[in-house]
Amino acid sequence: MLAQLLDRGEPDVWREIFTMAKTSPILGKRIVRGCLTVPLGFPHLFLAAMEALGEDVPCDPILPRELDL
Repeated sequence: MLAQLLDRGEPDVWREIFTMAKTSPILGKRIVRGCLTVPLGFPHLFLAAMEALGEDVPCDPILPRELDL
């Protein structure tokens, strides 16, 4: 469900998710893991946001969509 919200959600939904991730380290890790394992529309945007919140994000991740090219 989190991946669906990130992929199909609207900016207001994303803001709410990232607001919740500020206080929940588990949610932050789930968002990073989802971006690295589930094809999403804007994975780099979400990873940059999570890095700004202090999550450990790989420098140059190979994302699921990139593997198909």
